[in-house]
Amino acid sequence: MRFDAERGGFVSLKNKKDIYQTEYLVDPSEFPEMDVPDAKWFGHVVTRYRIGESAWMVGNSGPSADVRSIRLNGNKLEVAYQGDSSHEEGLKHFDLSMEYVLAEKGFHWNMTFANRSDKGIAFDYIGIPLLFNQIFRGDSQYKYEQNVLRHTCIAGEGSYIYWARSNGVPPCLVMLAGEKTGLSGIDLERKQNIKTDPEKGVPFGSYGTFNESWEGLVTVILKGSSTLQLTPGESVTYSFTLDWADSFADISRLAFENGLVEVEVLPGMVVPDDDRATLLLRSQKEVHSLEPSFPGRTHITYEGERENGYSVYSIGFQSLGVNDITIHYGDGEQMVLQFFCVENIEKLIDKHAAFIADNHFETNPEDPCYHGLLMWDMTLNSRINSTCNPYRDDWWAGGSDEIGLVSGLFLSEKNVYRPVESQLKVLEAYLSDFVENRLTEQPGYRVHRMVPWFVMFDPWKGYGADDVWRAFNYVHVINTYFNMYRIQKGYCIQYLKPATYYLDKAYRYTKAMFSYWMFPEGVGSTEYGNMGELTIPLYLADALASEGMSEEAEGIREISTSKSSFFQKEAYPFGSEMAYDSTAYEAVYAYAKSIDDQQTMEKAVLASFGNRGHQPQWYYYNTDLRAHGETFWNVSYMTQLGGWTMYDYSLNVGMGDYELIKSAYASYLAGWSLINSGYWDEDPKKLGSSCWVLHTGQEDSKEIVPGKVPLIKKAWQISGESGLGYFAGLKMASSVIIEHPILGLYGFGCDVKVDGSVWTIRPRDGLRMRVHDTVNDWSIEMDRSSIIELKIDLSKRNLRISTANDGIDVSEANICLKSERPWYLVIDREH
Repeated sequence: MRFDAERGGFVSLKNKKDIYQTEYLVDPSEFPEMDVPDAKWFGHVVTRYRIGESAWMVGNSGPSADVRSIRLNGNKLEVAYQGDSSHEEGLKHFDLSMEYVLAEKGFHWNMTFANRSDKGIAFDYIGIPLLFNQIFRGDSQYKYEQNVLRHTCIAGEGSYIYWARSNGVPPCLVMLAGEKTGLSGIDLERKQNIKTDPEKGVPFGSYGTFNESWEGLVTVILKGSSTLQLTPGESVTYSFTLDWADSFADISRLAFENGLVEVEVLPGMVVPDDDRATLLLRSQKEVHSLEPSFPGRTHITYEGERENGYSVYSIGFQSLGVNDITIHYGDGEQMVLQFFCVENIEKLIDKHAAFIADNHFETNPEDPCYHGLLMWDMTLNSRINSTCNPYRDDWWAGGSDEIGLVSGLFLSEKNVYRPVESQLKVLEAYLSDFVENRLTEQPGYRVHRMVPWFVMFDPWKGYGADDVWRAFNYVHVINTYFNMYRIQKGYCIQYLKPATYYLDKAYRYTKAMFSYWMFPEGVGSTEYGNMGELTIPLYLADALASEGMSEEAEGIREISTSKSSFFQKEAYPFGSEMAYDSTAYEAVYAYAKSIDDQQTMEKAVLASFGNRGHQPQWYYYNTDLRAHGETFWNVSYMTQLGGWTMYDYSLNVGMGDYELIKSAYASYLAGWSLINSGYWDEDPKKLGSSCWVLHTGQEDSKEIVPGKVPLIKKAWQISGESGLGYFAGLKMASSVIIEHPILGLYGFGCDVKVDGSVWTIRPRDGLRMRVHDTVNDWSIEMDRSSIIELKIDLSKRNLRISTANDGIDVSEANICLKSERPWYLVIDREH
């Protein structure tokens, strides 16, 4: 670490053993606009306080150089602020003493506030600015190897923050609250940055361009500082420890060693109401109690102590939505865990599918998007269409730009597993009337950005775009047609077209996507990973070949191989439509898998793993982050779509360890939290609808303002692109059995019982069609039937499956059993 005496703060922080030599702090020489008199370098403190009954004053250490003294004493750096600063925002009325100590284990920061006035001092807040290197700039390699993302756990005295690279390669920097120190919240500088608005801007506000973006300066607020009062001569000390973690799991060890509570939660921080959270705790201090926010509707059972001092609790939630568990430990200290309870996943899937068919489907023949599956707005209780669109642009009501294509995508994926006649008829009308006849321009299967396409985007004329440049849209159309092929191939439904009809459409739209100019700069289809693109490299060519369409299959393989080879040459081929984005992880992984490019597969998996949060708060825990960090998008479609890469790599490819499997399953659960079971809106007419994305760092606003989506309970209560996440969630739905290092045998999404050599597994993962047993190294997948129960006799190598078709009229089902060793397979058909 390098402390700048002139600036009074740290301007460099690196790990000597780091292979990338990543700079964790902002360099003032690179960003001179941040180097202002009231600068906020790491090590500065910002306060708001008053003396007696006076007006509130700002007191910051940054501009207080005239009362600052610095002394280096061995491995200890002492920085003191004594006397009244002449700067308007400098420190006055109280002294501040900083002590930085480099020890064998960690870097310790102690700060003492002492009232030297003859009156009482009342504080409104004391904050620590975190000016770290999260300004995304340069090429992709710089963004993944040099920039760091902040991950914040605001949990009282159990708080910590860590910074990690998005490439997922350790180490990561951890900042832990010290003795009698906690965090209560954050403050984000929201004004426009000086870079883009020199007249009105401030140097610490957020900004975003195609090449550069920043969340803005985040300041963490000390717990209790809003009510802190110091009498004359009284003082208070706060402390933090900085250290390096060798993995995300290693953060828990550092918490334990520094007197905090070590926490691990299974299956995730989003918990279905038919499941229970398993909580492992360990602390050097006594844990007194666990206090739920809904005592009458939360059931906590102490399961005893395990090896190495871990206490195990089982927690069941009956109150849907946000549920806090406060851990009381030590001398009045607290750590707050934030859970979210959802309905049984199977109910959520079916409810949302039914809601889409009943509510998203445009039934007005006069609407330009007739038979489109349009976006639904919970606040308006209406589709966004030509007669109801309070937002800025026509494309909101135009049935495309993702928001009008992903509802059909999810609905088609769901019907692959549990077909419903009314939903299939909606899908058939959606594809034939809306996609083919309204959104598609013929000849050539050119998908437009919205309906009516002929009135849009004059500025693009002359660039070869002609409003058919959005590759994402093609992908969603391709996936939906391919799903209809899967449905008809499996069920031979009389009122649908032949299976090959849908497969041929998927092929033709794929050829169109790779034939026309695609944004950005014409390479949107060939050099960018488009979300949901996994079908093209992994499944489409094989399906075409199986139907005798050999020439078409070869054409798709050529396209796929070319794109896979491009990704293979790039260090981090995850660019998309913003300066820093995570939307390409799944597509890049899928293309790499298609040519067995293990190196690129691993890059995509580690990026998805490293990009998401691993702290025990439901809106951060294994949800995705974007260019603007934690205070903007928290739960979105990439929570599950990016999570699919970890799921497939760890369980289908067989390359995952326990932490990767745990992260994948938590991602799967977290994505379903956006579906409304009554928490987001209690109106019975809105049950089964979906929010678009969570914004935990934004203020709620119920007002309908043109161009601005209402934010209620920190969520955009409009369906948006959410269906894209649920599409991936269905591909992840499975039951997973692991050997936990502390708990022993544990089942994600299933109940597991052992009686001698016989294991009984009852899935409840949302589909009940896939089971992965990582202990005995086998997996099974069914189609057109669900699994009621699996019984395994390890001594006889018997595997007995009880199945049901849930009322679906099918004459056969496929079972795929993967194992390195032989099994005797017995099938009981119950229904």
